[in-house]
Amino acid sequence: MVVKAAEVECRGPLSRSGVRQPPIRAYMDDLTVTTSVPGCRNRNSIDHGATSQGKLFDSSLKDTAAIQKSMEELGGWVTKVDKSGLLGRFKAWIYQYSILPRVLWPLLVYAVPVTTVESFERKISSFLRRWLGLPCSLNSAVLYRTSNTLQLPFSGLTEEFKVARTREALQYRDSRDCKVSSAGIEVKTGRKWKAEKAVEVAESRLRQKALCGAVATGRTGLGYFPKTKVSHAWGKERNHLLQEEGQAGVEEERVGRAVGLRQQGAWKRWESTLQRKVTWSNIMQADFHRVRFLVAAVYDALPNPANLHARGKSETPTCSLCSGRGSLMVAIAGATTRYSKQWLRA
Repeated sequence: MVVKAAEVECRGPLSRSGVRQPPIRAYMDDLTVTTSVPGCRNRNSIDHGATSQGKLFDSSLKDTAAIQKSMEELGGWVTKVDKSGLLGRFKAWIYQYSILPRVLWPLLVYAVPVTTVESFERKISSFLRRWLGLPCSLNSAVLYRTSNTLQLPFSGLTEEFKVARTREALQYRDSRDCKVSSAGIEVKTGRKWKAEKAVEVAESRLRQKALCGAVATGRTGLGYFPKTKVSHAWGKERNHLLQEEGQAGVEEERVGRAVGLRQQGAWKRWESTLQRKVTWSNIMQADFHRVRFLVAAVYDALPNPANLHARGKSETPTCSLCSGRGSLMVAIAGATTRYSKQWLRA
């Protein structure tokens, strides 16, 4: 039997909300021998830092150097994939299923602001456009949107970051441990976007949907798509609903940007248009040039005379075979017959 003498109670750390956490005390019995050694300098840990569970700790105890290192690693991964001899569509697949999951972890363990994540996404978008052979002028909102007329199978880094940070805030707030839920832990994401504010907005959106009730979509009847009310959801199901609303908020921001685009956002004014999803099987087929033409045609980014004139690469926007403006509609509607007549004259 081990007998431990009574000692003065040691209090744990005090959180910002005023709640004191439970103490963490090491246990020591009669057979434990304590000793001491002279102080020594661990040059490797001080100069290069120490890594624990994927997080780098240096002498400054700040995340600035670690975030900079993560940016360099991301640039190195994308550059290595870009310089490989693979086809562009295979490079895009490597990003989606290899680079994206790896880069999400350092973005979660460090206090990375959302502006840094957006700069990551802009860099990745430029590589994706190059790998897929898409025009450089194609807006990044086209690549990652999930409610477009034409949807591509890519996930946005900013969207994944916001969803993961929202999930982290929900874990702290809805924890079963009262010490954790009442500690007031703040998820640091910079000043532009706050995870706690996003959770409040998602909850208000769900309450507004509950007030509206069942809404019919298209020609389907009421109740065709069953939905769980937020008042009846608990635990993981409630968190899943909040994360979906967070994604819907990001999607609405992209819709706002697409509406502001006069040319590439013209699909918002189309009526009775069916949505089409481009899957990885479509991208991996040999006739991928058809998918490339489809994306450029839907968002009006083809190198026709009108677009070339708008970019300053052509003197006149008129068609070479007719006096009309050389847009995509003119080329599809009338240029076919004119080309055939010109071929017959030749």
